[in-house]
Amino acid sequence: MVKKEERAVGSVPWRIYISYMASGGKMTTFWVFFTMSLSIICRIMTDWWIGQWSKEEYDIKSYVYILIYFGLGVLVGIFYYIRGVIFAYFTIKSADNY
Repeated sequence: MVKKEERAVGSVPWRIYISYMASGGKMTTFWVFFTMSLSIICRIMTDWWIGQWSKEEYDIKSYVYILIYFGLGVLVGIFYYIRGVIFAYFTIKSADNY
């Protein structure tokens, strides 16, 4: 026979989130938040740069706008990749230790 499971109702207490993050390690938790912040900042900078380019705020040639946009796009891709790897490591480590 299959035993019926108990179902919890309501919100998850903050202590659960904190203990989950602690089980991942302090440094890993720091790097997760740091890389997430960097990737978001780079994405915002890319959007801002497109705005500057469309208004032609600076007296530079079009290819310079393109190169800067390309460089920011590459940074976004790199930070998203690093963020994904670190987050995957964090979740696996947290699940093993929790």
